[in-house]
Amino acid sequence: MGNHSRIDYIDSMKGLAILLMVMGHVIAWQFPNPVAMLNDDGPRSTMFLFRFIYSFHMPLLMFCSGLFVIRGIGISLRDVGMSIWKRVQSLILPSIFTGGLLWLQRGNFGYWFLWTLFQFIVISLLLYYVCERIPKYGKHVYVTILCFISLGTMLFLPKLMPFERLPLIDIGHLRFFPYFCFGIICNQYKLIEKVMSKNWVYTISLLIFGFLTYWITIEGNHIPKQSVTGCVLPISAIVLLIYLFKEGLSGASKAELWLQKLGKHSLEVYILHLFFLFPMYRVGEYVQEHVNNVVGGQLVFFVQTITSLIVSVVIVYLCYLVMNIINKSSLLSLLLLGRKSEKHAV
Repeated sequence: MGNHSRIDYIDSMKGLAILLMVMGHVIAWQFPNPVAMLNDDGPRSTMFLFRFIYSFHMPLLMFCSGLFVIRGIGISLRDVGMSIWKRVQSLILPSIFTGGLLWLQRGNFGYWFLWTLFQFIVISLLLYYVCERIPKYGKHVYVTILCFISLGTMLFLPKLMPFERLPLIDIGHLRFFPYFCFGIICNQYKLIEKVMSKNWVYTISLLIFGFLTYWITIEGNHIPKQSVTGCVLPISAIVLLIYLFKEGLSGASKAELWLQKLGKHSLEVYILHLFFLFPMYRVGEYVQEHVNNVVGGQLVFFVQTITSLIVSVVIVYLCYLVMNIINKSSLLSLLLLGRKSEKHAV
């Protein structure tokens, strides 16, 4: 979600991830207690779309963020410090000031992603600064350490869960660090151009993603997300989407252009969309009434997809309107959106 030179297919991927995130939140607001629905207190088909979205959309956002974290910065301490300071402005300021407004409205801050991403960026940049001092093999040492940290996160995170309420650290969300590192590694070794643009890689990823989606999301088999095996599904989704948006699609369709625009403003939409969520319990009631019909699963999926998509698109445009208003003030734009004043066309 940071500033970087624009790459259309990456913007499209970020736009899709943000759209899915809003849709997931809209679906959750269809039920008074969505956590209970996820814990199998209701039929699995009731939350199938929600489970599908949450199987890969946040790893996708973390991956896209990792792609650009060290791109174009120097190796001096000043360069690293300036990069961290920019992230303080773009991530920490809105999480405090806009988070404060959200707390007044709903009683919670709701911006765990900004804090978690900031921590990932600081760790990766400081490690980058140290490793780049190593002659010749600095990059390889850097990537190796990131791989070991990611592996340790996947293997030992469940043992740390009792301490998940540490100040300013959400232990549970550390499970996204491997996807962030995956983005860094792809950037360091240009894996998108060398590996992920191959048709056979796309084919294998499509088969893996389809099988695991059916086996886990539909059949209900459980694989811990914070495990090596649990990373396979979101990584296959990332590779699949890279190929689709980079090689498979034209990049000029109205839908793709819309996603590109959304991806360019993913940070602002993430920050503002929470203010426009509202309960949709009537939809949830309708879904629960019809879920056990002969075609209940298909009906539920169709109703939830259409309603959440329409409401999410409306919310996105409301975010654009509010961006235009906020951006009339350079100070408010920086504090509330983490961006310098810029006019956003609706």
